Amino acid sequence: MRLFPAYWLDANVLIQASKGPYRMERVPQFWTFIDEHLEQGNLRAPKMVYDELTDGNDHLAQWCKQRRKYLSVNASRDVQKCYRDIANWAHTNSTVAKAHEFLRGADGWVIAHAMEMGTSGIVVTQESTRPRQGKIRIPAV
Repeated sequence: MRLFPAYWLDANVLIQASKGPYRMERVPQFWTFIDEHLEQGNLRAPKMVYDELTDGNDHLAQWCKQRRKYLSVNASRDVQKCYRDIANWAHTNSTVAKAHEFLRGADGWVIAHAMEMGTSGIVVTQESTRPRQGKIRIPAV
């Protein structure tokens, strides 16, 4: 049993940090902090988040590729069961088109990994709780 929580990162957390006030060249201490917590296992990301972050050749993609070990966690059977529950929720609480759009991305996997851990799994996202037409958002799930 894990004593400390694991924070499961949505891609937008690192994307917005790297393009906004925490740019790597501006605040390297932030990225050192992220590195330390990745190595300690406090911060994690599902493989689909890694795939989103490394789809390109910018500075963030290169940084993430060097940290694949921490930012590309494969789904266990228990995580896959949680994802199935999330998929069922999406189809029950939304239109087919919105559910399919949501399930094409990594958001459901971020939630499933955290969900599988119970109270020691925490989702970290920049998405707001404000509903957005046409998209299922992480806080809604």
